[in-house]
Amino acid sequence: MGIALGPLVVLGPLLNGSWDLWAQTLLIAAAAALAAAWFCLRPERGRAPVPWLWLWAVGLGVWGGLSAYAGPLAAYAAPAWRVWLAGLGIMLAVAALPESERRRLDLAVRAAAWIMALLAVYQHFGLGLQRPPSSLLNQNIFAGALLLLIPLAHEQRDWPLCALLLVCLAW
Repeated sequence: MGIALGPLVVLGPLLNGSWDLWAQTLLIAAAAALAAAWFCLRPERGRAPVPWLWLWAVGLGVWGGLSAYAGPLAAYAAPAWRVWLAGLGIMLAVAALPESERRRLDLAVRAAAWIMALLAVYQHFGLGLQRPPSSLLNQNIFAGALLLLIPLAHEQRDWPLCALLLVCLAW
């Protein structure tokens, strides 16, 4: 399962700004198909994900869908909701990973965080961008990614990365 999630979790943010939509869609569809097959086989081996996690995810998905389609900006919110729904599926899959695969995935995400932060430093000082987007589409998305990466760096006790991510967030 880690092989299916690795490209999405690690390479997705690094390549997000440079990929065409068809390539991103193909990667999400392939990972979703592998994850669905993996989830279907887990109960046969006696290890299924926690039911309350499924209920929580379904509730979030339904609530997000209602908000996206019933809101005043449905033309913009509905496509974003579908991408968010794929991200929610990735969260479910990561929660069901064995501890050894999750540790490897954490290390890979930390390496991607270093790459994104160093790219932002280059964009800030080398290219003169006051608010660098790193490898993401815009500064706001990068700020959101930083808010997710800072706790991971803190948990891993990678203080230089944590400090660098906070500096990038300040920009």
